[in-house]
Amino acid sequence: MGFTAAPFCNGATHDCIEVFAECCECSAIAAISLAAWLTARVACRALLHLDVCRHVCGVIITTNHKTDGIHLPADDRRHYVAWSDATKEDFTADYWTSLYRWYEDEGYQNVAAYLTQVHLAGFNAKAPPRATVAFHAIVDANRAPEDAELADTLDEIAKGGRGVTAVTIPMLVGAATGDFLPWLQDRKNRRVIPYRLESAGYVQVRNDAG
Repeated sequence: MGFTAAPFCNGATHDCIEVFAECCECSAIAAISLAAWLTARVACRALLHLDVCRHVCGVIITTNHKTDGIHLPADDRRHYVAWSDATKEDFTADYWTSLYRWYEDEGYQNVAAYLTQVHLAGFNAKAPPRATVAFHAIVDANRAPEDAELADTLDEIAKGGRGVTAVTIPMLVGAATGDFLPWLQDRKNRRVIPYRLESAGYVQVRNDAG
């Protein structure tokens, strides 16, 4: 999936939905192109000044690879993830041709008519989308094993009470069990530990006195 973003910066592409099909982790070029495209679209609209408020670009990403096709952090607030377990064997041979024929004949008009009647009074465009079961599956698939072990160790330190507001490596070592204990004690992992703690909501604070 290769393209040049610049030619698409024109009035005809401002109000639209972009569809990126079959995203896969192995498609590094596709991922870079997607990022370049979206960046170019933002820059293109910035040139429109106040006119930008009237234009919307919705992006739909499709994939057959739920847990190895895209990376989403646990605190992601941009993506709504919908997933179907249906396979091609669940459809008749002419299902898709009939569906697209219906789209062309009347489907697009019916969808547009429905969308114009949807009541949006209670919709908050600034709120994060609902985290679905599929969303959590993607997030969990991208977690390092140490993340779960760190969470268990922090729970052990808290011992079911209130969350730990400050933690040191010796505290972690004292509460860690299993394979996580030698991982913490391995000096080559010392630079990684702050990043793991950051994913758990902690920030590194230097102890200049010690």
